[in-house]
Amino acid sequence: MPADQGEDPTEDPTEDLRRAARRAADLAVDHLAGVRDRPVWTPAQPARAWLAGQPLPDRGRPVEDLLADIEAHVLPYPMGNGHPRFFGWVNSPPQPAGVVVEPIAAAMNPSCAGGDHAAVELERCVVRWLAGLVGYPSAPGGGLLTSGASMATIAGLATPILASSSVSARRFPSRSTASTEAPRASAMMTIARPMPPPAPVTRILLPARPDPLIGPATPATYHRRHAPGPRRGTIPDAGWRPAS
Repeated sequence: MPADQGEDPTEDPTEDLRRAARRAADLAVDHLAGVRDRPVWTPAQPARAWLAGQPLPDRGRPVEDLLADIEAHVLPYPMGNGHPRFFGWVNSPPQPAGVVVEPIAAAMNPSCAGGDHAAVELERCVVRWLAGLVGYPSAPGGGLLTSGASMATIAGLATPILASSSVSARRFPSRSTASTEAPRASAMMTIARPMPPPAPVTRILLPARPDPLIGPATPATYHRRHAPGPRRGTIPDAGWRPAS
């Protein structure tokens, strides 16, 4: 947030934004350039302790101060998926081209739920490209970009349900409002079903060689790392270190 105290009304506010944008770009590029020289993952306890002690601000702050806090307390503790030795989860590494254009997307901040603007056509163009990659004819079909695989799965399951059930998307106006989204959300909830319990493990096949990242495999460590159920994070325990 921009500072709201002591501002000069004659000063061009875009100059502060330009300086902050250049500083943010430098932070991003320096972070990507130094990924290989850092550990794959660093425990985030210092960031957790610092953030837990931050009170709710009662006024805006200069963007430069915000960037300084990010540099000191956030960037040193990434998830690790940008590191070339990251094997903890399916998250892809950051794409430099995406890093460059993300500020432009944030500056436009569009909603692609409808309307006559370029972001809607850009989404349709990308969907057409994806359809072409897999040999799907784009003319009779369509699609949308989602935040990730989980949302894409929900949308893929909900589409035929909404199309074939009495609660069809065709019953609602094309313009998305709170009154139209509530019935749609209720209909989508019908796809939720309790997950069956996991099958018991009766036999464990362990690798013949120790994993260089997590050390030797034993039945105990296998069960701990592969047991079903919720996990606290991407990296199951703090013991994931290169074997000495």
